[in-house]
Amino acid sequence: MPANEAPQLDPKSIALAHEILEIGMPPATRPAMFSSIMDAIRSQMRDSMSKMTGTGDRETDAIIGRGIDRMYAEMTTKMNGRLPELFAAMERAYARQFSFDDLTQIRAFVGTPAGQRFFSRSATVMRDPDVMEANKRSMADIMAIAPQLQKQMIDELTAHIAKHDSSKRHTETHPG
Repeated sequence: MPANEAPQLDPKSIALAHEILEIGMPPATRPAMFSSIMDAIRSQMRDSMSKMTGTGDRETDAIIGRGIDRMYAEMTTKMNGRLPELFAAMERAYARQFSFDDLTQIRAFVGTPAGQRFFSRSATVMRDPDVMEANKRSMADIMAIAPQLQKQMIDELTAHIAKHDSSKRHTETHPG
């Protein structure tokens, strides 16, 4: 089988993975679940951005907040539109990552009250105070290095474009 070809997935495993996701994350609850995750991340990003600007200026914080709100509203809308595709992909991933026996055991678990609570609360874990604090620290670390990484990328792109333009001009003036 060629390296870029995925192995055939067992239809029984896909069906079982589908059942697990239907029970664990019912379609009617998925948009709210993803919105909850996005809201938690947005809140953490807003705090990190506010600390990064360091101005303490309410208007600056408000502008940043509105920008983040717009970005996450758009991301949430796009994500919710892709939920069916995402969950179909998750079914295939479960079928690929877990044996049929594993899936059978996971299905048994998701059918229990504890399994139901585990799946229904897995998204709200992002709002747990400890997780939020850890994410805020991670976000602050990322924001601290983002300008440097952005500059490196811009420098590389600028050099590449200049090299490409120079090669193109040389080829146009000195045809082979």
